[in-house]
Amino acid sequence: MTTFKYKLAAIAASIGMMSTAALVTVASAQSSQTSAQATQQQGSVSDTELREYAQARAAVEQIHNKYQGLVQDVTSEEQMQQLQAQANEEMVAAVQNTDLSVEQYNRIAQLIQTNQEVLDRFMEIAR
Repeated sequence: MTTFKYKLAAIAASIGMMSTAALVTVASAQSSQTSAQATQQQGSVSDTELREYAQARAAVEQIHNKYQGLVQDVTSEEQMQQLQAQANEEMVAAVQNTDLSVEQYNRIAQLIQTNQEVLDRFMEIAR
């Protein structure tokens, strides 16, 4: 039982440290689409896509915060897995409610982290 509690605490801590983009990335890993197309288009992102990303990111962060609060009440590994699956489903739906796919969302998140020009444009749009 003690081992389970330590494992549960580690899982809860890892959820708390996950970024919202990482949670959506987990969900997209289950997607059957390849990343070849995203790699070809990786260097460019439109202002419209950045606006859609900003909307999706805000929704994903709200979902992340909601589930982060629910982690404290989890009593089993099975509940934790169900909670993670529910969070991922809601985050994917939130992204898809914009005009972005999960793959596009993740590509833009990556560009924001690695491309200063894209980050600057995003910061201007997100104001």
